[in-house]
Amino acid sequence: MKRIAVFVIAGLVFGLVGATRSNADLITNGSFESPSVGGGWSAFSSIPGWNTNGNGIEIDNDAVFGGGSVAYAGSQSLEINYTQPEDVYQTVTGLTPGQSYILTWAYGDRPDSGDEAMQVYFGGGLITTDYDLLNGSNPSVLWSLNTFVVTATSSSEVLSFDGQNFPGVDNNGGPSYGNEVDAVSLVATPEPTSLVLLGSGLGLLAMGWAFSAQRKSMPTNIA
Repeated sequence: MKRIAVFVIAGLVFGLVGATRSNADLITNGSFESPSVGGGWSAFSSIPGWNTNGNGIEIDNDAVFGGGSVAYAGSQSLEINYTQPEDVYQTVTGLTPGQSYILTWAYGDRPDSGDEAMQVYFGGGLITTDYDLLNGSNPSVLWSLNTFVVTATSSSEVLSFDGQNFPGVDNNGGPSYGNEVDAVSLVATPEPTSLVLLGSGLGLLAMGWAFSAQRKSMPTNIA
């Protein structure tokens, strides 16, 4: 009977773990795999999930960089600087006002790009500024992962990656090189009640395992 109880508790715990991990990613085409550009690069007026107020959206296959470069996720990434520092944005829907979300993206410093800067906005508010300050001297794309907690103020918000001009700074690749973005994700933070239930379930599971181990170590009386 006790063993059955342990299994029931374990099922509840693992179910809660699954629930905390099941928060759907609200970003469309966050790794920029659509459309496919083969082994090169192409520019588009828009792509699934993303639009621009600039001259175009450039999608790069990792093969164009050389030096053993790879995309952070999949085989393609977004380059903010198509002909100049552009802005690329997505209107994210299905949000709950007042809910906190975990926003992540990878920022890439590509070879031969020169120094670059890119600002990230969510719901009209500046989240952070990413910098590429190696002046293109790196032999392959260097990726850094960004993670921020943001709060929705309405059921839809605009997530925007905005390339910035860098006056007075040498750019040996020209204004059309740099500011790679990949692996964009937005998921709801776990509900506090789920975390409490998960902690309680883990505690009960540990007690069940301890009780089971104690029973196994007890001597058996034989009449």
